[in-house]
Amino acid sequence: PFFRGAVAEDSEGSGPGTLAMFLNQVLVRAVPVTSSSAPSPPFLLRQVSFSAAVPSLDLDILCCRLSRRHRLACLPQSPADALVVYQRCQSHAAAEVASEIAAAFTGASVGEEEEVVCSGSLVAKAVECGLRCLMLERGWSFVGESIYVQSTFAVIEERTDLCALNVEVRSGLNDDYEFVVSPDAFRFTALKISDVASSSVIETFQQIKEVSLDGCNLQTACAILPTLQEGHVIGFSELPPSGQILDSFTELCSVKHGVETNYSYHAAVKLTRGASCCLLHLSSKVRGFSLPQNLLEHQRQCLPCGPL
Repeated sequence: PFFRGAVAEDSEGSGPGTLAMFLNQVLVRAVPVTSSSAPSPPFLLRQVSFSAAVPSLDLDILCCRLSRRHRLACLPQSPADALVVYQRCQSHAAAEVASEIAAAFTGASVGEEEEVVCSGSLVAKAVECGLRCLMLERGWSFVGESIYVQSTFAVIEERTDLCALNVEVRSGLNDDYEFVVSPDAFRFTALKISDVASSSVIETFQQIKEVSLDGCNLQTACAILPTLQEGHVIGFSELPPSGQILDSFTELCSVKHGVETNYSYHAAVKLTRGASCCLLHLSSKVRGFSLPQNLLEHQRQCLPCGPL
């Protein structure tokens, strides 16, 4: 996959990063407005089943677009199916959403409308989906598993405390919902190619448009957006990797994470957890600055890199 680089420092700028963030928690309980004679309306479900495996990236993009357009939860369950979760007043829109998903993939079928029974986790995912759509509309970015950052990760925002929220949604008792909210300050620093490569490596890159880096150290450590997975930069290239769906991933970054991409060259990143390697897009032009703003320095003790 292709990601834009990002790493968080703690609020002091020298802590261990994202794992040391969001230590304070606030519990917010939301109770639906009901009367004693009229209980809260149940969540309803329509399932779209696929006769064969579908491209997970395409399904994810479509579900995100439909969720934001119709303000209901469209949850991809690739490769087998997709779930549309909604309430009674959204039945018409849900039918349209299910039909649009089915029309996008050959051999798909739409199940009957049914109530969501004894599935607090599914309801929580539906509420999470609605929250994400709302936050994206308000200009927040969605990164990691449940982190919202009021930032575009532009160069002018370096080394400034940015508002960040880690929000976990849980299904509570008596049809209510619990939001575990952890506020913190998110800070990042852009990493230039010159910070991780010697002058001879930079000269080589300018000539042949592709270089590899030797070894892993504090300077090569980074994390990648939108997942915030940690890794080390091991090379740069002006050419995108073969076999990757760049346009689709760029679209997913925008519609699901609120992260806009404008990349002109790329960096290979060795993930510190597992032996896999991914490509990370870098942008060389941000608001008039000729700097690659997307790699961010890592303040944690780096993990050793294993063989590729």
